[in-house]
Amino acid sequence: MMGVDLKPGRLAMRQDDIDHLFLSAVGYAIGRGTYATEGVLDALDLDYRLLSPEGANRLIRFINGFERPASPARWHALTRRLADYEHDPSCVLTVNNVDRRIVFFSAFRYDITSDDPQMPKLWERWANDYPQVVYGRDHWNLLSARDLVWENLIPLNEPLKTIQNIGGRVKPADDRWVPLFRMLRDGRPDDKAEA
Repeated sequence: MMGVDLKPGRLAMRQDDIDHLFLSAVGYAIGRGTYATEGVLDALDLDYRLLSPEGANRLIRFINGFERPASPARWHALTRRLADYEHDPSCVLTVNNVDRRIVFFSAFRYDITSDDPQMPKLWERWANDYPQVVYGRDHWNLLSARDLVWENLIPLNEPLKTIQNIGGRVKPADDRWVPLFRMLRDGRPDDKAEA
């Protein structure tokens, strides 16, 4: 039942995926002061209880260690709630579709800057496990493919098709993001994406 929308706005996920999703989304959004900050905070306001105790502790340490968070009062209120909460083991996100996509977008943008060689494989799995987010009508996949190009993670000889190119691209250190890029660029073969 992983990756299934149980009803609009609800998404069943694995516990380790929820922990990673929120930690990476916070890593991207905490200092930005944009819609990403508010979207991630709104999602956490609803679903912070889904974090495992270890995930909650990691998130508290990360937030408390961040020097200048945007919306500091909201981040600190979140850490207080996380310090004394009851874990919800349901592993079902209840956040609305818009904020859910913002959370995934923020996590993706954070993860593509990581040196962890497992990040591309994680996102390849997520493209399969959570296609309703990745391949929705809002073109999350195409925007994310564009981000990979803009971050110089895609070899210069890889066909971009409809993905926007930028000037000044350089050769990436490796091609580990190419399989995900192709998945995102080409979309789902069965074309049964949900909104």
